[in-house]
Amino acid sequence: MNPGNKGQGAFEYLMAYGWAIIVLLIIGATLWYLGVFNVEQTGVTVSGFSKIKPLETSILLTPDGNFSGIFVNGAGYVINVSNITITNMIGPPSKECNVTNGTGNKRRDEQFWIRAINCVDGLRPRGTPYTLYVNISYLGRVGGTDISRRERGTIHGFYEFYLQITTTSMTTTTSTSTTSTSTTSTSTSTLTTTSTTSTSTTAIATTSIASSSVMICSTVYDCGDSDSVCPGDYGVTCSDPDC
Repeated sequence: MNPGNKGQGAFEYLMAYGWAIIVLLIIGATLWYLGVFNVEQTGVTVSGFSKIKPLETSILLTPDGNFSGIFVNGAGYVINVSNITITNMIGPPSKECNVTNGTGNKRRDEQFWIRAINCVDGLRPRGTPYTLYVNISYLGRVGGTDISRRERGTIHGFYEFYLQITTTSMTTTTSTSTTSTSTTSTSTSTLTTTSTTSTSTTAIATTSIASSSVMICSTVYDCGDSDSVCPGDYGVTCSDPDC
């Protein structure tokens, strides 16, 4: 056979199928970058945040679209978070979450929860990746001047399930039984009967549920949430209807 015919045949083969091979390689690289092949991956990375930063270990997005995470006010002064938007960029299409918690006054270096629901359309497989774009608008006062700032950042992670955690406390119930003491005297003998007092203690596990809340300047705070703003800092209690 003529060696030139072999080379020509190989070249024609590459011309006919090379484009298909290139397309497959591009698709495979894209899926690998998005983490589709790593269905059991976990972990969160963040980027872009400057003054208000999330704690990576606290970030959670469940397959049914519930988001929660602890953020830290690192601005160096008291701020008032006026608006929060969270958008799930991996669709299709992209989906804006319904933010339910996170606005209001935040002290310097305070840790506070941001929560949102409806971040997905339908259920997503556990371990598949997501990308959230977070936009936080806040107000502050520096040097006697009112300022308005905006914090932007991106959160990359994987959908995870979580267990509902309840706080249990031990309630001790004490019961005491007492009998009377009687003494019978005669000329020949004295009979004395003395009872004993017994105490039994029973430990009962109960679940404490924080159900009280307070509204401060149009913002509702959970009085039982240790990570939320303490109403006492504003001179009010859970019994006060408003600010």
